[in-house]
Amino acid sequence: MSKDEVKEKSPLGRFVRFNRKLGSGSYKTVWLGFDNDTGMEVAWNIISFQNLDKKAKKRISDEIQMLKNLKHPKIIAFINAWTNKEQEKVCFITERVTGGSLLQYIKRINAPLKLKVIRNWCRQILEGLNYLHTRPDPIIHRDLKCDNIFINGNRGDIVIGDLGLSTTLRESCAVARSIVGTVDFIAPEIYDENYGTSVDIYAFGMVLLEMIGREQPWSECDTPGGFSGFSQGSEH
Repeated sequence: MSKDEVKEKSPLGRFVRFNRKLGSGSYKTVWLGFDNDTGMEVAWNIISFQNLDKKAKKRISDEIQMLKNLKHPKIIAFINAWTNKEQEKVCFITERVTGGSLLQYIKRINAPLKLKVIRNWCRQILEGLNYLHTRPDPIIHRDLKCDNIFINGNRGDIVIGDLGLSTTLRESCAVARSIVGTVDFIAPEIYDENYGTSVDIYAFGMVLLEMIGREQPWSECDTPGGFSGFSQGSEH
């Protein structure tokens, strides 16, 4: 079966999906798509509602609604969305970032990054975080890592994506109170379930370490669960 074969069309025919997978996560699969209105490639995201509980469905709905309201060059651009009730899935279209995730990009380079490159990437990531954190209704990403940051390789442009674990401070009564995220990037205060936007800054520090070391922070540790002791000042 050809990867360039059209497998699906959007309800109004604006978008088509090819048989070429760009990536997958815990709850969604991303395919290469095409926007007939603009003549540009897009990312066609598919999320199956089958076997999902109400909490997971709400998280997906929240991510899509959040993406609709975010307009910034350093946040992945949302284009459209629709629900296929017969197949129990939701599809949403975002911009396609040609270089893939920053983690994939760093691994492909397979060489130490120059300081000016790291500085440029960091500046762009912080621009995106500043936009999220300084909105009238501030947003905490809660899962910032190189695997959730994407790059257009031909220009070096960075965008932050995968907002599925994000939350607003307002919705959390000014303080978020749940343990979520990727363990190696979690700030110690998250284990106390009492935190704010600063947890994204901690995760940004871990992203910086990953750029420099070209491996996941704390990769030398055998027991990720032990990190929870950091919030009490324990040594491991």
